[in-house]
Amino acid sequence: MAKILIISDTHLKPWIFERADEIIQDYAMKNIPLTVIQLGDNIDDFYATPEDYRAHNGIMVWFKTVHPKTIWLLGNHEVSYLIHSPVTGNVKSGETYAESYYRNFEPKIACIIDNVIFSHAGISDEFLTENHLENLSPEEIVDKINEMSFGRLWTDIGPLWVRPQIDGTIMYQGTKERPIKQVVGHTPLETVSEVDEIISTDVFSTNRGESYGEERFIIIDTETGKWEYAN
Repeated sequence: MAKILIISDTHLKPWIFERADEIIQDYAMKNIPLTVIQLGDNIDDFYATPEDYRAHNGIMVWFKTVHPKTIWLLGNHEVSYLIHSPVTGNVKSGETYAESYYRNFEPKIACIIDNVIFSHAGISDEFLTENHLENLSPEEIVDKINEMSFGRLWTDIGPLWVRPQIDGTIMYQGTKERPIKQVVGHTPLETVSEVDEIISTDVFSTNRGESYGEERFIIIDTETGKWEYAN
């Protein structure tokens, strides 16, 4: 069992890592250790400058140093640079930092702890069926996804892009014998939501520089699947 602090899409907002560090320290004082998972999309935002990328990368390096057990994941924005497939917000500065992130932070596409799967956008039933993974165990599914090429993952139904919050895509929920929850970012929302075992946490993204989400962190218990806002 683990209690996981989720850092969703940061998109060049250094203060998110600073606040996460404060939360980790607060819980440590209560003798509650937290594992940290970052869901990708640390780069690109509206009106960003090269200095924004450099400053944000500095905070990430610092956070990785003080919290070395942090689990880092890839978002569609990092992968877009790695496969030279532009998305909204890409700039020349981003290429260097996407490559540095992939090289130095060793991010994965997905990870599983107990009964919870974490990824940037989520794992859909259609993606599993298309790739003949639907009959594997949750651990095997995650392992196979992490072995896939970015080309196979770069699809609207894949774990970098799927948006069940918008189009109602049916998402993987495990089996009756072993229910699975998923924690995702990617799709900006006003509040953290849980629908059909999918916990959506991207409440930090902005719309052309304007904040509209509640900008709150959650902590999830990976054994029970229950989550709460971080104090």
